[in-house]
Amino acid sequence: MQKKIRTIVFVYKMMEQDFFNLCDRQFDAAFDQIEGLARYPWVGSKFANSKCCPLIIGDSHYAVDDNGNFSSEALKEIKDKDSTRGVVNCVIKDKCKGETTWKMYEELLKIFLEISPENVKDFWSKITGFCK
Repeated sequence: MQKKIRTIVFVYKMMEQDFFNLCDRQFDAAFDQIEGLARYPWVGSKFANSKCCPLIIGDSHYAVDDNGNFSSEALKEIKDKDSTRGVVNCVIKDKCKGETTWKMYEELLKIFLEISPENVKDFWSKITGFCK
C-alpha cells in the first residue's frame, strides 16, 4: 500500500512528537559541512554507542503522487533537509500501530527483525540511514 504524500508541515508536526526522540542530531553540524548533502540522514539515538553500526542507504524519495505523476508538493517536501527523518518517524509510528508502510521499509524490517512495536523502535534507535 502506498502512502499519500505528506507535506512539509506534516513532517514537522511528526518530528515534534511521537518517536523523533529516537533520532540523534549531534552529528548535524558535521553533516552541514558535507558539500552537496541535500538531506540529513536518520541517525538513531543509540547509534553512536552501538557495537554494530549498520548504515542503510536507499533511494526512496520521489517527487510523485500515488499515481506516479510528478508532484510539486512532494518535491517541496523532499527538498527539506529533515525529510528523511520525517519519513522514518512516520514509518515508526505506522508500524507501532500495526499499519503497513512504504514497501522499502517493510522489506527492510523483514530482513532485520521480527516485527513488533518494541522491535521497530529499538531497530531505528540503533541504525543510521540515508536516502539520496
